[in-house]
Order: sequence, then C-alpha cells, then structure tokens
Amino acid sequence: MSTQSAAQSGGGGRVRTSDAEREQVAAILRAAGVSFAILGKAETCTGDPARRLGNEYLYQLQARANIGTLNGHGVKKVITSCPHCFNTIANEYPQLGGNY
Repeated sequence: MSTQSAAQSGGGGRVRTSDAEREQVAAILRAAGVSFAILGKAETCTGDPARRLGNEYLYQLQARANIGTLNGHGVKKVITSCPHCFNTIANEYPQLGGNY
C-alpha cells in the first residue's frame, strides 16, 4: 500500500458497508484528490462490540491484529463511515500503539 490513508468499511454495531457504498465513498475521495486504499480482505472488526459486551480478551486480539495490519501498511489516517469504529480507532487504539 503506497498511501497514507486507509478507508475502513465499518461494521461495529451495524451491517457492513456494501460494495456500492464503498464505491461511492471511493469516488468521492478520488474526486477530492485523496490518496487512499481499501484494505479489503485484510480488514476486520475493530473489536468495539466485543469490548462493549465485556469481552476484553477478544477486543485485545482484534485491536492488536488491526493495528499490526495498519502499521504494517504505513497507514497514517483511517477513514470510516461507522461512528463506533471511528471512536475505537481514534480514542482506544492509541493505548495499544495505533495512532491514526
């Protein structure tokens, strides 16, 4: 991935973003001149639902896996349409080394 931004489809407490929605967001980002990439199959749940339900172990597994993937691709910013994913990535991932 030769970009610094990754678009995250979201899915925390709702149905995952459809391909059509993803393409619409991608078209808007392209039109705005934003350099981005979609993780595709490398994208997994942020772990927010697990943490909210009290399963800290599962949250830690999911969060650390995502942080490893994002850091491995050199991502500096994450774009997401899901407010739950946004909150987790912005406010909880930094405690685990995920600063985006």
